[in-house]
Amino acid sequence: MQSRSQCKIGLTSQCRDELVGNFRAIMEKWQISFPGALSNVRTMYLVVDHLPPLPVYASFASANLVQFPKRPRRIPPPVVGELSTVVSDVQ
Repeated sequence: MQSRSQCKIGLTSQCRDELVGNFRAIMEKWQISFPGALSNVRTMYLVVDHLPPLPVYASFASANLVQFPKRPRRIPPPVVGELSTVVSDVQ
C-alpha cells in the first residue's frame, strides 16, 4: 500500500531559521505519527512555488524491514446474563 502525505512548512517570506524550525517540528511529529516512524518514509521533496520538486531525502531500504508497532489485542468483555432462544408466544 502506498500513500502520499504533504505538509506546508512555511512561506517564502519567512527567514531560514523559522523554516528550519518548522521542518524540525514536523519531523518530530512524524516520528510518532507514522507507523514504523521515518523508516516507513521512502522519499521527501521540497517544493517551492512553480519550481520542480527538489529531492531532500530518499530511502533505499527494503519495505520489508519496516517494523510496525504491535497493536494491543482487543479482548471483548464477557457476556453476562440470561440468554433464551425460546419465544414464549409461539402459536
